[in-house]
Amino acid sequence: MFSYWGQTGRVSLAIFMFWLSLYLYVPFLPIRASDLGASNTIIGLVVASYAIGQVLLRIPIGFGADLLGKRRPFALIAFFASVIGALGLALAPSPLMLFVARSITGVAAAGWVVISVLYVSYWDQARTSEAMSRVMAITTFSIVVATFLGGFLVEYFGVISTFYAGLITGCAGIVLFWFSPESQEKIDEGFDWKTAVNVARTPLLLKTSFLGILAQFVAFATTFTFIPIYAKSIDASDMENGYLAAAMFTFAGIGSLMVPFLMKKIEFSWLIVSAFLVIACSVVVVPFIESPIVLVMSQAFGGLGRGVLNVQLMTLAVLAVSISSRATSMGIYQAIYAIGMLLGPLVAGFVGDYVSIGWVFGLSTCISLISALLTWLFLSKTNFDALFSNQVPQANFNPQDTP
Repeated sequence: MFSYWGQTGRVSLAIFMFWLSLYLYVPFLPIRASDLGASNTIIGLVVASYAIGQVLLRIPIGFGADLLGKRRPFALIAFFASVIGALGLALAPSPLMLFVARSITGVAAAGWVVISVLYVSYWDQARTSEAMSRVMAITTFSIVVATFLGGFLVEYFGVISTFYAGLITGCAGIVLFWFSPESQEKIDEGFDWKTAVNVARTPLLLKTSFLGILAQFVAFATTFTFIPIYAKSIDASDMENGYLAAAMFTFAGIGSLMVPFLMKKIEFSWLIVSAFLVIACSVVVVPFIESPIVLVMSQAFGGLGRGVLNVQLMTLAVLAVSISSRATSMGIYQAIYAIGMLLGPLVAGFVGDYVSIGWVFGLSTCISLISALLTWLFLSKTNFDALFSNQVPQANFNPQDTP
């Protein structure tokens, strides 16, 4: 295993640049689309286009990486796509071209499948949750910096500057990752089509992925689409809109880092239930908020829940299968949860146009509460000790079947 500040230190910095390149402009993309004449429904479509590449490509990417035993080439393609997408967003003259360019950045995000698995492969099996906590903390810290920096750039140089900044940081990530090797992780099993089918049928992975759909639906219907629009309606400045996303991601990073400690105090499934309840509380209050500062506070509170939730679900997706199948498992999980990233903005845009934006937050609250109930139904009987030891080598290992 590589030391953390050796090879993984370089990968960590590359991951930081990767998410910086993808999120510098995110809080301002709906506003940019609106400025180009897009309706709420079209705004939702532009935001949702980020999910198209992820739904279509994450499973093939994961399978290809496991089949070849190589993750680095796929990761480099993702970095290049982030650069091309950022350039396209900068030059887009219409909502249609924003849609196309944003779709390309979704191709880049699809590469997170192999990037995250590569990072976790540098750690011992027993420390998987800690590794996932660390990589999610790096991700969220990068996004925090992106949103603060994006707000500054918009305030002084205009929205277009954020897209060019995404291009520059993406190029920096390419340079860093170019010199980052594959891990020396030992894989004892072969990988083929039959194994991939077994992975896709893993009960725990399917349950985790469904919860991921619901979590991403709420995040993309609110934080990434209509929270910025609502903030504008209560006279938030561009800088304050940046603070909204920054607050959410700052506390998401804190939540990610808290997971190893919280797991010593709270049972795994109840930690996920609690995270969904925290998110529900942060969303339900939004239509009643009239101050940008209070809105920032609500987003920060919700960020804690999202940070914990993301780590827990990604950990389950990795540990549900054997080591040789992890990229495929992560690809399936991320492709399925990307359905929520696609449906969230689309449904929210329709609701916002034909009912009201307030109903978007009410719907998202209900989905968060339903998710908490489903978590208890899905995971309350899971043997997590067996899951973390991963003593059963089959790709479709279900810890609920372990005595």
